[in-house]
Amino acid sequence: MAILSMKTQVVLFFTAILAGGAMGVMYDFFKISRRLIKHSDLAVAFEDVLYWILAAFFMFCTALFRNNGEIRGFLIIGAFCGTALYLCTISHFLTNIATKLLMFIFKTLLTPIKIILKFSKKGLQKLHSCAKIKKKEIPNEGLD
Repeated sequence: MAILSMKTQVVLFFTAILAGGAMGVMYDFFKISRRLIKHSDLAVAFEDVLYWILAAFFMFCTALFRNNGEIRGFLIIGAFCGTALYLCTISHFLTNIATKLLMFIFKTLLTPIKIILKFSKKGLQKLHSCAKIKKKEIPNEGLD
């Protein structure tokens, strides 16, 4: 483990804070998906495990590229501070905006599909009822 200058340590600490904020954003993606689509307890547990695997990999890559792969205590503290700072400040606002925006987009895209399905269902029901009437009207000639 090499001895780092104070300037390098401060830069690494702020890099870790930014990485922690990025991990908070990544967690919000999971949170938004849970708001949009109902998840079972098993799916939530799987997503949580997936999040921690991705977060650990992300922090390892950050340490690898910025600090030659050396994990230092202040990097972990910086990552937790960055995540907490993001989650306590703008996370709630961004999550609500993103959820509302995605709900609007999904409703906008699904409305024409629902209308088409509604009319096609009515059309199929009319076609089916006409087929029943036609079938009843066919005389039974020559079969006696």
